[in-house]
Amino acid sequence: MRTAAPRPPTARREGRKALDLDSPATARSTPERRCLACGRRAPKADLARFVAAPAGNGRALARDDGGRLPGRGLYVCRARACFERAVARRSFRRAARLEDGELAIDPALGAALDDDEQV
Repeated sequence: MRTAAPRPPTARREGRKALDLDSPATARSTPERRCLACGRRAPKADLARFVAAPAGNGRALARDDGGRLPGRGLYVCRARACFERAVARRSFRRAARLEDGELAIDPALGAALDDDEQV
């Protein structure tokens, strides 16, 4: 019978470095999203999330502050002007990947956004 010679230590087994959790490479970053209207990048928590939720024959725009509704998240700054600009430019329909008549948008959704936020 042949006996196996002991293998020499490899860098993979013995040279492993401990992770430095304080370094910028391993630090967690906050997720960022882009506003559909103005294009500003901001932390996800600073933007209002909307979803094209199923309703009746088509889909309706619904606000989803908790981030729990299924579907593509559509993010807009928490300013009424950004919401209105996204509606005027049909950004919600485009971002949700829907045809022109498939998404019903209630203007009252924009009234609920903060007006005092700077864009």
